[in-house]
Amino acid sequence: MKESAASAVALGSPEAIRAALTLEAGSDPARVEALRVQMVGGAAMLKRIGYWVLGLGILASLTVIGAIIGLPMIVTGAGMAWYFGKRVKNINAGCDLYLTSIKVRG
Repeated sequence: MKESAASAVALGSPEAIRAALTLEAGSDPARVEALRVQMVGGAAMLKRIGYWVLGLGILASLTVIGAIIGLPMIVTGAGMAWYFGKRVKNINAGCDLYLTSIKVRG
């Protein structure tokens, strides 16, 4: 599937996501839901990868030699988990805001 306008602003504010959904999906609630599932799926997968990197970094840091690699892995994994967790939250909020604005939910 092509890169959508909504995924380009997915980390932005919920209002930016709503504006992108207006361009991408029109007033079709099924299309909005399909875009939400697509965007949340990718972000949730990257969030899980962040947790794996965090866990591997903690395990690697148990040894002195592994701490050289483990500490940057911990920082990277925590950053990924936070960043993509925020992205999932913003996508859901933007989709709910848009669906409320076209009177489907609320």
